[in-house]
Amino acid sequence: DRDASLGEEGRSNMSKRPQAGIGLRLNSKLCVQEIVQGGPAAAAGVIQVGDTVLTVGGQDVNGYTATQCIPLISGDEGSYCELNIRKAESNVVMPVRICRGSKPQAGVGCLLQRNEAGELVVQAVNPGGGAMMGGVQPTDILERVNGVNMLGKTVRDAVPMMAGEEGSQVKMTVLRGGVRARVELTLTRALLASPAEAHASHAQSQKVAADKAAAVRKAAEEKAAADKKVAAEKAAADQLAKQQAEAKAAEEAKAAAAKKAAADKAVADKAVADKAVADKKAAGDKAAAEKKAAEAKATKPVEEPPAKKKAQAPVEEKAAPKAEAPKELTDDEKRAVKRAEIQRRVDEAKLKQAAEDVAAAAPAAAPEAAPVKAEGAPEAEASKKKKNKKKK
Repeated sequence: DRDASLGEEGRSNMSKRPQAGIGLRLNSKLCVQEIVQGGPAAAAGVIQVGDTVLTVGGQDVNGYTATQCIPLISGDEGSYCELNIRKAESNVVMPVRICRGSKPQAGVGCLLQRNEAGELVVQAVNPGGGAMMGGVQPTDILERVNGVNMLGKTVRDAVPMMAGEEGSQVKMTVLRGGVRARVELTLTRALLASPAEAHASHAQSQKVAADKAAAVRKAAEEKAAADKKVAAEKAAADQLAKQQAEAKAAEEAKAAAAKKAAADKAVADKAVADKAVADKKAAGDKAAAEKKAAEAKATKPVEEPPAKKKAQAPVEEKAAPKAEAPKELTDDEKRAVKRAEIQRRVDEAKLKQAAEDVAAAAPAAAPEAAPVKAEGAPEAEASKKKKNKKKK
């Protein structure tokens, strides 16, 4: 019908125009059975084996055979074929726009889908494409393309805006995350590789990244090992220094203890020597006191019996000359008398102490010796007095 409406000249011109497809092989259920390598569909990188064609050029092809779809898919070289396909993996229906023929097309390599709010959401990015290299992430919402607001636009409207010459740039603004942070991106258009090439490039990129990560990890491990070795050496040096300091402190403490022990021993020896001197002096004083006490006891006059004293008293009173009246003492003489009295008391105290020391030292011998001396002394005194009496 189309050829008839163009007339004879139109039909001749149509027959001369080269017809081109998009490089797809469909089965009887219009499922993609094969993607021709190097063809437009492979270069677009959107359609995959197993996807189902639902519409071609806006026409529903449900119930069509593959042969019936060929005229709809084919067209002038360089023109665009617009399809709606159902993805085999996610069962999501998405529009696809592919340039017919061998003319290379450049884009950013991202798959868009419109949500219920009329926003274009990035579903996936082509590995190694401009979108991935520029930082586009799945779930990003396309807000602007080259300053044009994309809210309410369809995928069919967005694809031509992102397509262009190879190496040219396109500016995109996306909303990212739950907070819908606005991110400005500049992407470089590139020829869209086939899925196999894209995956190969992605694998190569992953290998390079893995090798780089392994190198970084190895360097980090080597650095950690070196740091650990340095730390261990430092800890060993610190431990050795600590042990040496402790040994030195122990030696100093030992020397100080020895010095203190020597000083204490010298003090103890001096105390012992001083005690020996004091004991010797005490023994000498005790002996002198004992001797003095013995002499004092030996020369002590024996008192006569009371009857004898009374008989002799008148004689002694008659014979005794009349005592002169005491004269008054001077101050110096009073002081001398006082000093003599004090000295006498001190001597008596010493004699008493010496007698007590003697009694304590020889408790058994003292009672036997005392009576002898006590008996002998009065007799000697009595005989002496008799002799004096006879002389008179």
